[in-house]
Amino acid sequence: MLVESYKDSDGRIKTETYVKDGTQFFCIAETIKDGVLITEFNQRCEVTDQVLSPDRIALAALSAYLGIKELKVINRAEYSGINPKAECSSCSSIGMHRKLDKVPPSEISDVPVIPIFVCNNCHKNHYSLTDAYLSNLVKRNAHLFDETERSEIGQDTEKSIKTINEYIIRIFASKKISRMQVK
Repeated sequence: MLVESYKDSDGRIKTETYVKDGTQFFCIAETIKDGVLITEFNQRCEVTDQVLSPDRIALAALSAYLGIKELKVINRAEYSGINPKAECSSCSSIGMHRKLDKVPPSEISDVPVIPIFVCNNCHKNHYSLTDAYLSNLVKRNAHLFDETERSEIGQDTEKSIKTINEYIIRIFASKKISRMQVK
């Protein structure tokens, strides 16, 4: 698989779309304080996966994540960010940006477990949570669950993901942060 990528002057690398399991995705790799943050998005700009690689070289970490030996990288002057066409739950305007895009990668130290997007108009925070993202998060962090919970997840993953999703919805609702709804 050949994936063309673009490198911004701040070091962010964004891939062109690629197909995996019949679905189109793209990635962003950012060298942050603790390593390289790789975030995968679907075509609707919803987060489907996010991993922190201890590697300090974004290109190497991204290549490893994608499972390819070499990425074709083209230097580009400016990274335009991730801008889903989502409706704000507060002001009903269409258009958001990823909160991390407003911070230079080298200054990012705290990455939220659940990705946050911000309304371009009223600046209200929204969270992005897809089933794919939550499933990947649970798989990578099985060690955080006790033996009984791991057994339940193994027996009925879909039901367990739905239950965890409901907990997350309650937590964000209590903080008055809405789920991002992409149009």
